[in-house]
Amino acid sequence: MKKIFLLVISFCWLFVKPISSQTNYSTNNNVEQSSGTDIFTDKELNEIFNYNSCHIIEVASSFHEGLARFSLDGYMGVIDKQGQVVIPAQYIITDDFHEGLVYVWMGHLGERKGMFIDRTGNKVIETSSFSAGEFHEGLACIEQEDSWGFINKQGNMVIPCRYDLSGVYDKCYFSDGLACVKRNNLWGFVNKQGQEVVSLKYDDASPISEGLACVKKGEKWGFINKQGQIVIPLEYDMVSPFSEGLACVKKGEKWGFINKQGQIVIPLEYDDVRSFSEGYAAVEKKNDWGYIDKSGRVVIPLKYFNAFPFSEGYARVDLSDIKELDHKESKIFWCYTSRKTGKLVRTDYYLENLLSLYSDKSDIRFIDKNGKICFPNVQSEDSFHEGYALVLKNKNKIFMSNKGELFDVKIDAASLYNVGMIQENSYNSGSNKDYLKRALSNYYKSANLGNLSACFKLGYYYYSGIGFRENYAEAVKWLEKSLPINNNGDNYRYLAYCYFSGGNGIEKNESKAFNCFMEGAKTGNEYCEYGLAVCYRNGYGCQADIEKACKYLDLAYPKNKSFYANVYSTYYNELTYYYLKKKDNNNALISIEKAIAASPNDANLYDSKGEVLVNMGRVKEAVEIWHKILNLEPRFLEYYPEGTEFYNQLKAKGLI
Repeated sequence: MKKIFLLVISFCWLFVKPISSQTNYSTNNNVEQSSGTDIFTDKELNEIFNYNSCHIIEVASSFHEGLARFSLDGYMGVIDKQGQVVIPAQYIITDDFHEGLVYVWMGHLGERKGMFIDRTGNKVIETSSFSAGEFHEGLACIEQEDSWGFINKQGNMVIPCRYDLSGVYDKCYFSDGLACVKRNNLWGFVNKQGQEVVSLKYDDASPISEGLACVKKGEKWGFINKQGQIVIPLEYDMVSPFSEGLACVKKGEKWGFINKQGQIVIPLEYDDVRSFSEGYAAVEKKNDWGYIDKSGRVVIPLKYFNAFPFSEGYARVDLSDIKELDHKESKIFWCYTSRKTGKLVRTDYYLENLLSLYSDKSDIRFIDKNGKICFPNVQSEDSFHEGYALVLKNKNKIFMSNKGELFDVKIDAASLYNVGMIQENSYNSGSNKDYLKRALSNYYKSANLGNLSACFKLGYYYYSGIGFRENYAEAVKWLEKSLPINNNGDNYRYLAYCYFSGGNGIEKNESKAFNCFMEGAKTGNEYCEYGLAVCYRNGYGCQADIEKACKYLDLAYPKNKSFYANVYSTYYNELTYYYLKKKDNNNALISIEKAIAASPNDANLYDSKGEVLVNMGRVKEAVEIWHKILNLEPRFLEYYPEGTEFYNQLKAKGLI
């Protein structure tokens, strides 16, 4: 019996609007979703096309080893000193490059995988660690199972993860051959062989600096050398590491400085201090900050709201009008004293908004060692490093050289595309419409900068009617721009869909659809292979040819057998009758056996095979096939009261 279907339903499957897959549109996108999902309003579309209205691009760190981090919508990349992107944005990066490597992690919505990359963005060490530190002296700390250990630059664990995590991250690095470590809330020091050369007996510690380390026992601090010997007694309430031969120390409420012999060289008379840098130290009395030299002489008057260490000849000082901040417990509000008038000014800021109050009123500038304000047109965000400083101009973070030259991140197409992909994945995971808006905006700008993968993304979304209103003319425009890239033929696939369906700004053109399917099939795209099969079966844009239809279906079928099984068996059933008509019984038998292999429980296919066997004179086998049909479908003849061709052949021969 000739059982052939036009397969209109099967072909319509090609044009189902798929949910966008996370990374590759050639898989996982055959889930039906109606056009019009999450369509953006005209206002939202304007935000997508007017890029700066819905994105945050800013520099995120100072320069270290010639490189600095920048951020695009919270995902980071790396730029050089010309502002050129050398590693496109796609990572979360919390540290700077040290010894040529930096730890990064990537992912979305809590999924992450960590790795160390080099200055070109190449992966050097992949880890299963949730976090890791910077390389110092050839080793980096790494976390595994809630403990710290150390790896080398080959990724080999050289000191097992056996030390506590809590409170150690910013201290866990090698300095002068030793690293401070913590276990069971006690601190000590290990060497690069993992030997605990200073036993874990202190309540706190900090890394070696200039040959000495700060250690604490009980409530008092002092200093030890690399051999673990106490060289400055533990008698201070607070201390900081040695810098330029001096260390900050505190007793009671006052700070001063000591040398490495433990002698007080600058009296303990200040309310707060910072370490020496470039010969000067910032000090504070009665809420006024200024600078002293190593003799204790005031070299820049104490007149600033805040002051920071000198770096490359410049220091950051806060020129804001704030004299002091005070929290009035009974009223639960903050107030400040004006530096200019001395008056107490009430604010409406509550406790949790202290930082907002301070940042709104802060005015941090650069001064030189004469106290002269430099670069008056910008506010300082960080100190100078390697000749450049992070500054604020018109509320934007940019870089400034020590000659006052300004430059910003020259955002690149790859960063825009990478971050768009992350945002698209987040949208797919949680269907937050804002993620999709940001993704499309990043794709749009990336496409206009020449990124062909972004062109494909725009074409897909215009075709699918997700985000954008369904617009085949726009879809075709962007998809055609993407054709030079090899994305497994998906650009040809969606072009074919647009031309075959027609409408939405595009005239229906089956010939163009056929040609697009043909080009996509050359890349091995299963949807294009299937599209060609349907076109050849039905004569869409070509001469109908069931042999060619089955040839292309043979390419698609192994890639998704469960989906194509019914289509495959139906096509090969039709091919069987094509060969029977040509009296080519051998090929007819081969064809029907392929059909049965795809759908082994379909009684109709066995009915077709029976016809072939009768035509070949193999009547005994044909009778066995008839019994097989009745086993599969006992009511078979009820569906065909006049009998099938096969049944009537057997009956005419008196075989049933």
